[in-house]
Amino acid sequence: MTFGRAAGVISASAVVCAAVGAGLGAAIGKFSPDYYRAVFSKSADLDQVSLGFGLGLTQGLAVGLILGVVITGILTWQHIRLSTRR
Repeated sequence: MTFGRAAGVISASAVVCAAVGAGLGAAIGKFSPDYYRAVFSKSADLDQVSLGFGLGLTQGLAVGLILGVVITGILTWQHIRLSTRR
């Protein structure tokens, strides 16, 4: 596993998960806006779609980074394991 390949796996995972999270968060804000009102404050005048987009983006990015590191670790372990068999 080269550094470039590891960085690519982590980056791709982070981008995909951030996009999915942003989409899901915006969809929740649009189709179920009471969810964010219940979580934060009923008296606050919040834009639920923007709030959902931002929360989904940041949470998806964090999950994507963690997932990318785990995938990189598994691929590195597999590469080391296969190269020691020879």
